[in-house]
Amino acid sequence: MSKQIKVILTKDIPSLGSAGQSVEVAAGYARNFLVPGGMAQLWTAKAAEKEEAAFAKRDAERVESRQKAAALKDMLDGITVIIPAKVSGSGKLFGGISPEAVAEKLRDKGIEVDPKTLHFDAIKQTGRYKVEARLYPQIISEFTVAVTEK
Repeated sequence: MSKQIKVILTKDIPSLGSAGQSVEVAAGYARNFLVPGGMAQLWTAKAAEKEEAAFAKRDAERVESRQKAAALKDMLDGITVIIPAKVSGSGKLFGGISPEAVAEKLRDKGIEVDPKTLHFDAIKQTGRYKVEARLYPQIISEFTVAVTEK
């Protein structure tokens, strides 16, 4: 029968728990896999106290990040971003519109958005396109990009 020891998870592990949580695992699993892999540390009163403070800090950062995402969603919902671009006679663009270009136009409006959060189909001609900004898990904003002839 294997001996159980208590560890504090330093990373989220789907089968065990989330970071900051204390769990009991087999001694060999902790000693040979979790601790050397940096996924857990052995439980001591001092380590538990330190991890609890770090968990509280991470939790506060998550709340702040969620609030910022909600405020950003309110600013983005329903706006239209106009991007003038060089086009051919048939209305096709020379190149395409990138997430970075959309983020730059938003920055000009005073809205700071990470281009990695912007998701849309390839924009290769003039017209209106829906853009989705995935700002935080379950906080998604939708706005329009209008591509016009320069």
